[in-house]
Amino acid sequence: MSVGELLKRASELLSHRPTPRLDAELLLGHVLEMSREQLFCSVSSAVSELDEEVFWRGVSDVRDGKSVSYLTHKKEFYGREFYVDERVLVPRPETEMLVEQTLRLVRSDLHPRILDLGTGSGAIGISLALELPEADLVLADVSGDALEVATINVEKYALSPRVSIVLSDLLNNFVDQKFDLIVANLPYIGERKYRFISADVEKYEPHVALFGGEDGLELYKKMFQQLGHLVEMPRFILGEFGFAQSEDMRLLLNNFFERYGASIEILPDLTGIDRVFIVSL
Repeated sequence: MSVGELLKRASELLSHRPTPRLDAELLLGHVLEMSREQLFCSVSSAVSELDEEVFWRGVSDVRDGKSVSYLTHKKEFYGREFYVDERVLVPRPETEMLVEQTLRLVRSDLHPRILDLGTGSGAIGISLALELPEADLVLADVSGDALEVATINVEKYALSPRVSIVLSDLLNNFVDQKFDLIVANLPYIGERKYRFISADVEKYEPHVALFGGEDGLELYKKMFQQLGHLVEMPRFILGEFGFAQSEDMRLLLNNFFERYGASIEILPDLTGIDRVFIVSL
């Protein structure tokens, strides 16, 4: 069967997915070791039986709800490609807001020190390191498996030793350190309240990176409590939260930071959903 025929058939089988044609192209390109541009130039080329078999297995997995990124081990984030696998969440486009807002806050600093908490694949912290060549970044996660993936990406972009990787339960291993900014993308899906999650994501993505207690905000509460043990508060704290959590998050932020006279912002994503908080101290 030709490249064009495979793409047409696979797109039909994946028609229930948001981007069936793109999924098919990314998957076939991975199997054939071709870019999408090369696929477009090869629509009439025949595909071997072995490659077809591998491709259709992948299509079956994607049809069942598995992310194409887990099959290709690639995901674009902030204009760059990152390695991902089942040990980490697939980076989402809306999370790029954390990078954009961090850059807005510290780009003029001469030598900012930034902690990326709950780093997962490292996409946020590595993006910041590449945009801020004078910055020092620490990527931290409670999952050793996730940090193995982050290490692959740090090495991919040759960022050692300016970017370091630390295993830590939130801020536990940083009580004696100072940061100018902490950016956190902690698990925020509620196990009971705010359990807004698709069946596909719950089935395939790591639960340790998804669920944040009964209301999804337990890890943020814990992080805020730990801030009091740091030798010095960061100037800025940013974090991402989920659909419908804005009111509870604002209350939580006010309860913890009112005593410090902090300025608190909550910003919507491109769809108008409140997504990111910024605490300025």
